[in-house]
Amino acid sequence: MQPRRRPAGVVFCRAGYGGDAISYFDRQTLPVAISAIQQSIPLSNQQFGLLGSAFLVAYAVMYAGGGRMLDLLGTRRGFLLIMLWWSRPARCMGWR
Repeated sequence: MQPRRRPAGVVFCRAGYGGDAISYFDRQTLPVAISAIQQSIPLSNQQFGLLGSAFLVAYAVMYAGGGRMLDLLGTRRGFLLIMLWWSRPARCMGWR
Protein backbone atom coordinates (compact mmCIF):
# COMPACT_ATOMS: atom_id res chain seq x y z
CA MET A 1 0.00 0.00 0.00
CA GLN A 2 1.36 3.40 -0.99
CA PRO A 3 1.63 6.17 1.59
CA ARG A 4 -0.90 8.92 1.07
CA ARG A 5 0.57 12.25 -0.06
CA ARG A 6 -0.56 15.46 1.53
CA PRO A 7 -1.68 18.32 -0.69
CA ALA A 8 0.96 20.99 -1.24
CA GLY A 9 -1.32 23.62 0.30
CA VAL A 10 -1.36 21.77 3.62
CA VAL A 11 2.43 21.50 3.63
CA PHE A 12 2.88 25.21 2.88
CA CYS A 13 0.27 26.19 5.45
CA ARG A 14 2.02 24.17 8.15
CA ALA A 15 5.41 25.59 7.17
CA GLY A 16 4.02 29.13 7.35
CA TYR A 17 2.44 28.46 10.71
CA GLY A 18 5.72 27.03 12.02
CA GLY A 19 7.63 30.09 10.82
CA ASP A 20 5.11 32.42 12.47
CA ALA A 21 5.32 30.47 15.74
CA ILE A 22 9.13 30.66 15.77
CA SER A 23 8.99 34.39 15.02
CA TYR A 24 6.47 34.95 17.84
CA PHE A 25 8.50 33.03 20.41
CA ASP A 26 11.66 34.79 19.28
CA ARG A 27 10.08 38.16 19.98
CA GLN A 28 8.88 36.99 23.39
CA THR A 29 12.48 36.45 24.50
CA LEU A 30 13.41 40.07 23.81
CA PRO A 31 12.34 41.44 27.23
CA VAL A 32 14.53 38.84 28.94
CA ALA A 33 17.44 39.62 26.64
CA ILE A 34 17.11 43.38 27.14
CA SER A 35 17.90 43.17 30.85
CA ALA A 36 20.92 40.93 30.23
CA ILE A 37 22.21 43.21 27.46
CA GLN A 38 21.73 46.34 29.54
CA GLN A 39 23.76 44.80 32.37
CA SER A 40 26.74 44.14 30.10
CA ILE A 41 26.37 47.23 27.88
CA PRO A 42 25.19 50.34 29.71
CA LEU A 43 22.35 51.63 27.51
CA SER A 44 19.36 53.68 28.55
CA ASN A 45 15.89 52.63 27.44
CA GLN A 46 15.90 55.41 24.84
CA GLN A 47 19.27 54.31 23.44
CA PHE A 48 18.14 50.70 23.30
CA GLY A 49 14.97 51.80 21.47
CA LEU A 50 17.03 53.72 18.93
CA LEU A 51 19.29 50.71 18.47
CA GLY A 52 16.30 48.46 17.84
CA SER A 53 14.80 50.97 15.39
CA ALA A 54 18.09 51.28 13.51
CA PHE A 55 18.25 47.49 13.22
CA LEU A 56 14.71 47.29 11.84
CA VAL A 57 15.31 50.07 9.31
CA ALA A 58 18.52 48.40 8.12
CA TYR A 59 16.70 45.06 7.95
CA ALA A 60 13.91 46.55 5.82
CA VAL A 61 16.34 48.26 3.45
CA MET A 62 18.42 45.11 3.01
CA TYR A 63 15.27 43.00 2.59
CA ALA A 64 14.23 45.12 -0.38
CA GLY A 65 17.80 45.36 -1.69
CA GLY A 66 18.28 41.62 -1.40
CA GLY A 67 15.10 40.98 -3.35
CA ARG A 68 16.23 43.31 -6.09
CA MET A 69 19.64 41.63 -6.17
CA LEU A 70 18.05 38.18 -6.48
CA ASP A 71 15.93 39.45 -9.37
CA LEU A 72 19.03 40.71 -11.18
CA LEU A 73 21.38 37.79 -10.48
CA GLY A 74 18.95 34.91 -10.44
CA THR A 75 18.11 32.72 -7.49
CA ARG A 76 20.99 30.27 -7.62
CA ARG A 77 23.76 32.83 -8.15
CA GLY A 78 22.14 35.29 -5.73
CA PHE A 79 21.87 32.78 -2.89
CA LEU A 80 25.48 31.72 -3.48
CA LEU A 81 26.60 35.34 -3.16
CA ILE A 82 24.48 35.90 -0.03
CA MET A 83 25.81 32.76 1.66
CA LEU A 84 29.42 33.69 0.88
CA TRP A 85 28.82 37.23 2.14
CA TRP A 86 27.12 36.07 5.35
CA SER A 87 29.59 33.24 6.06
CA ARG A 88 32.62 35.48 6.13
CA PRO A 89 31.63 37.60 9.16
CA ALA A 90 30.19 34.52 10.86
CA ARG A 91 33.50 32.72 10.40
CA CYS A 92 35.49 35.75 11.61
CA MET A 93 33.46 35.87 14.83
CA GLY A 94 35.04 32.58 15.86
CA TRP A 95 38.55 34.03 15.68
CA ARG A 96 39.53 35.83 18.85
